[in-house]
Amino acid sequence: MNLTHLEASKFGESVSLSVIHLECDSSWEVKCQSLGSDIIMTLPLQGRIAYTFADGVEETRPGQVMIYPYGDMLRLRCIAEDGVYRTISLRISRNKVQRVITRRTGRFNQAKFDIRRLVRDGSHSLSVVGRLMAMITEPVFAANLRTVSEDARYAMINTVAQVMVDVIHSEERYGDDKADAIPLYVTKALTFIQKNLKTRTSVHEVASHCAVSVRKLERGFRDNLGVSPTEYSKNVRLEHIRMILKRGASGRSISTIAAEFGFSNRTRFLRDYLTKFGEAPKDTRTSEGGT
Repeated sequence: MNLTHLEASKFGESVSLSVIHLECDSSWEVKCQSLGSDIIMTLPLQGRIAYTFADGVEETRPGQVMIYPYGDMLRLRCIAEDGVYRTISLRISRNKVQRVITRRTGRFNQAKFDIRRLVRDGSHSLSVVGRLMAMITEPVFAANLRTVSEDARYAMINTVAQVMVDVIHSEERYGDDKADAIPLYVTKALTFIQKNLKTRTSVHEVASHCAVSVRKLERGFRDNLGVSPTEYSKNVRLEHIRMILKRGASGRSISTIAAEFGFSNRTRFLRDYLTKFGEAPKDTRTSEGGT
């Protein structure tokens, strides 16, 4: 078992989480010995994982992620295929997550969703980070997971985003169909766009960075993500602006925040924001209790 440290960026600040990498060469299982309020997110890269909970058994394959509270799982069994097993597990410590709230029951069970579908079948509003944020922090499926701590919320978002990049970059195929794998140049473009949100790089710059033609890059995005590189970049920047507005934005004007992410035309920004989220930026700030 190797324990490494992952630094996740939270809008200029730094948060740290531990990432556990497990490897074994045969079928393998472990039992939880102690209870805790930590949240575990596990993604198989190769092989399968069977989780035994009090109310049943769940199984995940590469391309799927399982989220559950540490202590609720009674047994975890890693099932090797071709003699190799690899996974990434993220443990969000209780000092990062103050408490977990669910509606009605007051108890977080578990959530399982398909990463492939998020990436492959995303609509025009697709943003890997934004969609994962919605999956993790808003009431979805049976999980209804919310974190009280803002630091924990953004640590989760950024950490899962990094894992998404790692999973997509890996040469392991998703599921049983090799055609589901996203081309490396597309994932490289996703990473480049995410790292240069405030630069607003052109599609030509992205294509040059990935060493492909603009035509090939655009075709790769549409075939795998359903959007163009320009649309993807715009959607990601809008998602980040929305997250900033939800946090109150430290008194900065909406125009200033938009300009930081490359939206120099105020009218066009307001139109794009309204089209994507169904509300004006000022309404987002007001509804979330910002100033």
